This record gives sequence, structure tokens and C-alpha cells, in this order.
Amino acid sequence: MEQNTVRLTVAQAIVRYLCHQHTEIEGQKVPLFAGVFAIFGHGNVTCLGEALENAKGELPTWRGQNEQAMTLAAIAYGLDVVDGVFNNISDPEGFIEEATSGREMGMSGKSLIHPNQINPANQVFSPSEEEIEEAQKIVDAFSTEESEGKGVIVVDGKMVERLHLEMARNVLMKAQFVKHL
Repeated sequence: MEQNTVRLTVAQAIVRYLCHQHTEIEGQKVPLFAGVFAIFGHGNVTCLGEALENAKGELPTWRGQNEQAMTLAAIAYGLDVVDGVFNNISDPEGFIEEATSGREMGMSGKSLIHPNQINPANQVFSPSEEEIEEAQKIVDAFSTEESEGKGVIVVDGKMVERLHLEMARNVLMKAQFVKHL
């Protein structure tokens, strides 16, 4: 039996791998990855962009114009967004600055490549005591008999909607998780 050697770049191999991942839903074989969100323009990912472009029939790629727009789109679908890596492991201030920027855009975490990035990442992405207290006030306020069935209430002089209640519950859940790390 004759075997042919296939030469691929790492990017091409990754895309081919993703294209060949399937699962079964209700008896039908379907792609595990419906597509990819991507932002290109940095030299280190252009080969991945090219590989995805060549596989667009099998693995659609939605190209965002900026991280914030893609973050908001993912959050709208209830997805967590993890920021990319920070390569300079000897620059803790730069790591914290980039991680903080990601959190401010709505990202829920950061990809890490070195153990010295774990504690700063937990510090940046964990809810602060102030956020936990505010979240608890909102949950408590919506738990009262007088707020039952209301869509909007006042907490500490601010209008608070049920959307904020859901966000507050997420903060408290995250705080419980981090507490057990």
C-alpha cells in the first residue's frame, strides 16, 4: 500500500484537525466546530488566517474588526471570552495592564503560558470585595417580598433591573468558585 506524504504548516494542520472533529446529535454526524471567530493582522497569526480562508467551505470564519465587538457578540450568546496570551513572561506590569484591558472589554479570563501569570490573572479576573458586596445587595434586594414580580427596583439610589440581578448572581458564583481555588 502506497502512502503519500502530506506537508502542512502548523496552521494548516490545526485547521484540518478542527475540520475533522465531529459529534453526533440526534443520530446525525455534525461538525463539532460550527465556525471560528477571528481577528487577524498580527504577523504571528496571518498563516492561520490563510489556512482558515482555504478551508472556508468546511470551517466558516467570521472576521471581527476588533476584540470588543467580538467579545460583545460572544457574551450575547452566553459564551465566556478568553483573551489571548501575553508572551513577555518577564513583564508582570505589562501582563496586568493587558489583562485589565481585556476584563474592561468584558472578557472573563486570559490564556496563560507561564506559572508566574496565574496569580496576576486571578487577581485581575476575580471579583473584588466591592463587586461582591454590591452583587449581594442586588440579590438581597430582589429577594424581598416587596420586589417580587418587579422588573426594576432601587438599590442604594440606583435603578437596578433583572438583568443586573443575573449579572450579580454571576459575580457571586464566580466569587464562590475563586474562593475554592
